[in-house]
Amino acid sequence: MKRAQTTIQFCIVKAGLFFRSVLGLMVILFSYSPTVSANSDQRFLLLESYPWAFYEDDQIRGASIDWLGDLARKHHFALTPVVTTYGRGIEMMKRGEIDYMVAPNSARYRDLSTPVFPVLTVPMVLVARPGISLTAPENLMALKSLGLVGGLTFDEITLDPVPLPPTEDVQPASGLRRMSAGRLDALIISSFGLQAEAARQDIPIHRWPQRSIGTITLSLFTSAKAADNPQTVAVLRAVKEARDTRSYLPFVARYLPPQ
Repeated sequence: MKRAQTTIQFCIVKAGLFFRSVLGLMVILFSYSPTVSANSDQRFLLLESYPWAFYEDDQIRGASIDWLGDLARKHHFALTPVVTTYGRGIEMMKRGEIDYMVAPNSARYRDLSTPVFPVLTVPMVLVARPGISLTAPENLMALKSLGLVGGLTFDEITLDPVPLPPTEDVQPASGLRRMSAGRLDALIISSFGLQAEAARQDIPIHRWPQRSIGTITLSLFTSAKAADNPQTVAVLRAVKEARDTRSYLPFVARYLPPQ
């Protein structure tokens, strides 16, 4: 009887060792990812602007957020979106805290990052509050106030040859609110951003004078430290594929007004 108890105890100990070994192996397997290593987390800068990236009820939302999240899930990336203003974003790039950003292909970014390839050409539109004519160039110089969205400068826009007055940097939401209140004459904004923001604020934008004013080319920029990250090549390949196949369009369409 005593010998049988010893045998049972021995088997229990062996079984315990076996299950602990299996449990340890499972922990190792489930904590290991063949596509994303522990040091592969990277930060993607998105400038705060509706409908691309914005805060709503303390939550980050937007077409760019949705698209980046889908890209990360599909390709098993570790990408963290960083949503902030233009000025803060540039300071973060200077401190090396950002790995990627999409910004105008402009000389003022060349000392911060390296442009990899163009991602998108965005049509820009000049919109004015009712009662202001945008037909003749001389009328544009008579504007008392003109907003330019998102920290853009005129040398970053492939402009139609139209003389314009001095500008001020505004956000789409505040710019349209100021125009509705008569405190801003006109605004230069992307045509998509205008439609989406006007729909959100329920502004009858079809009654406001508009004219096409050119385009801007947005390029993907990478930081110097991104070159040392094992997932960088895969991220660049995925973004380029999304650009070529236009797979980002369904995410953009979520924020367009109903046709």
